[in-house]
Amino acid sequence: MKKFWLFFVVAVLAGFSADAAPVAKTAAPPAPAAPAAFMPSVTNVIGAPHNWGWDFQPDVTPLSHHMHVFNTYITYIIAIITLVVLSLITYIIIRFHHKRNPVPSKTAHNTLLEIIWTTIPIIVVIAIVIPSIKLLYYADRTEKADMTLKVVGYQWYWSYELPDQKVKEFESRVIPEDKLLPGQRRLMEVDDPLVLPVGKTVRVLVTADPLGVIHSWGVPGLSFKRDAMPGRINEGWIRIEQPGIYYGECYQLCGVDHAFMPIKIIGVTPEEFDRWVVSKQGTPGYASNELTVSTSTPGKNAGDADATTSPKAEPNLKNDEPPATAAPVKEGKK
Repeated sequence: MKKFWLFFVVAVLAGFSADAAPVAKTAAPPAPAAPAAFMPSVTNVIGAPHNWGWDFQPDVTPLSHHMHVFNTYITYIIAIITLVVLSLITYIIIRFHHKRNPVPSKTAHNTLLEIIWTTIPIIVVIAIVIPSIKLLYYADRTEKADMTLKVVGYQWYWSYELPDQKVKEFESRVIPEDKLLPGQRRLMEVDDPLVLPVGKTVRVLVTADPLGVIHSWGVPGLSFKRDAMPGRINEGWIRIEQPGIYYGECYQLCGVDHAFMPIKIIGVTPEEFDRWVVSKQGTPGYASNELTVSTSTPGKNAGDADATTSPKAEPNLKNDEPPATAAPVKEGKK
C-alpha cells in the first residue's frame, strides 16, 4: 500500500512538471516598448494675441514678410489720398466761403479737371492691383514642398495628418478651462498640438467633414488662413523660419462651439520634428517635390486604401494649360 501511494505522488509531480514545461518554452516575447512621449524644447510664444496689441504679429514666414511690405505700401497710398482730400476740402471751405466769395462761379464743366480726376484714380487702382495680384499668386500654392499637411475641420475640433511621414490622422481638441495648467492660455491650448519643422516648405491641404459645416483654419502668426469646406480641398503653403509656438483659431462661424476650435502649432528644428514623428509612430523623412494628395474620407487613416493624384495628371493650375495627356473636349459640352 505504501508503494502505491509513493507511486501516485511521483506520478502527480511528474504530471505537473510536464504541464509546466511547455508553458516555459512557448512564453510570449515581451511587448515592444511604446515610443516615449514627445516633450518639445520650444517654449517661447511668438504668434499669440497680447494686451494692447495694435500691429501684426512678428514676421516669421516668407508670406508674412510679403504681406507686411504690401500693408506698408498700401498704408502710404491711403495716407497720401487722405491728406490730398483733406487739403482740398480745407482749401474749398476757406477759399470759397460766402464771405470771401459772395458771387459764386457758374462754371459747369472743366475738361482738364475732369481728365485729371478720372486719370489719377485709375493710376492709383493699377498701382494697388498689380502688387496685390502678385502677392495672391505667391501665396496661392507651391509647386515644390518638403512635406504635406492635411487639415480636416470637424464639429468642433481639428484633425491633422502627415502622409509623407506616415503620421496617421490625430485629433487636436481644446483643453477645458477647469483643466488648464498654470501659465496656459484660456481657449487657446489643445491636448495634442501640431508640430512642424523650421525651414521646411509645408504644403497645406484644408478640408472639412463631408457631413459637417464650413470652418476656416487660420494662424495669424504664420499669415495663413484657408476655408475648410466639405467636399472641397483648399491648398496653401507655409514655411516657418523661427522656432516658437503659434496660435490660431477657426475664423468661420460654424456653430455653437465655434469659439472652442483653437489651433496650436509648435515650430521646432528638423531633428526635433523627427523625434515627434517617431513618437507618433511615423517615419522620419521628407517627400519628393511631387504633389501627392490623400483623397481618403476624413476620419479614416491614411493607410486605408487611399487614392493619390499626381501633378502629371492634373492641369497646370498656374497658367491653366491642359496637360499633354488630357483628352480633347468635344464642342458643346462642358
